[in-house]
Amino acid sequence: MPLPRPSALVRRVAAVVWRRAAARLDAWRAPPPAIGRPSDRLGPRVTAIDVVARAAPTWTEHACRHIDRWIGRLAGADAVQEPRDVRRTRTAVRRLRAIVGAVGGDGGPAHRDLDRALRRLVKRLGDVRDLDVAIACLDARRRDCAADLERAAIDELEATLARRRERALARAKRRLRADAIATILAELRLFVASALTERDGPTLAAQWWGPALDRLRAAVDVPADPLDLEGLHAVRIAARALRYGIGFFDGVLPAAAQSWPERVSAVQRHLGAHRDAALFHARLTRRIERATARGRLALARGLDQGRGAAALAEREAWATSRTALDDVITALVAESPTVSAP
Repeated sequence: MPLPRPSALVRRVAAVVWRRAAARLDAWRAPPPAIGRPSDRLGPRVTAIDVVARAAPTWTEHACRHIDRWIGRLAGADAVQEPRDVRRTRTAVRRLRAIVGAVGGDGGPAHRDLDRALRRLVKRLGDVRDLDVAIACLDARRRDCAADLERAAIDELEATLARRRERALARAKRRLRADAIATILAELRLFVASALTERDGPTLAAQWWGPALDRLRAAVDVPADPLDLEGLHAVRIAARALRYGIGFFDGVLPAAAQSWPERVSAVQRHLGAHRDAALFHARLTRRIERATARGRLALARGLDQGRGAAALAEREAWATSRTALDDVITALVAESPTVSAP
């Protein structure tokens, strides 16, 4: 039986959708808009400095290459399997989300929708990454333990976590389908191309820098507590956004801002290690309590032998995190560089 022909309304809607998609693709493929320089407005007098400036890549071209670099990391994202690939893909999505936030302007509907789509990708990949960290911690503990009882308990728990990882990875891959990623990237390219057309690099940097630094300041103003994992995670998120934004705005921020990536990178790294250690310690404790409640005393005793080492790793990670936090707080009080719009 032949299929019925689509109605005139359906054909018109399909034509409109197709034209919009083609327009978005053309907007991204178009050459990046050049940032106006004073020499462009001085008439026919051209100096050697003007020639060098015009020959050098503009910041907009740098921004487009920066975006393309992280978009390239998402090629074949629906086939990720190894922990290293999961981490690389998650980092690329986070970088792109930071770029969207940096050029987001007033945070309109397009910005919110795109940010939500990228945040969902990060969440799914984060579920896999948390299990990868727990499995790596168990592997490290297995190398150090000597008791057969603990080794058997670690093997059982690791097998359980491996099964959970497979399920979490399957959920992540549904979000990472090639067609879904292509749709998100098309929206991202259109959004960023529009922002770069309306505002130049120095203006975008000036509008981004103050709020980004204020978010970090607000996060560290809360007294640091090693038990407040959510509060410390907020500090880490603000530090990561500042670091990624500085990389995106490279060349249009003042020299004083260039000392910040190293500081916030240390905070991000050490707080991340502390969070991983704390979550593993908590996971181990819950597993011991569950095994005890179910009468599986051998499993509980085997895992309990590693709980002290997990607690010690958490305390050591907090000590280094506290030092990195103090350095950032001192810098916020003493330096706090500003960016002025041109």
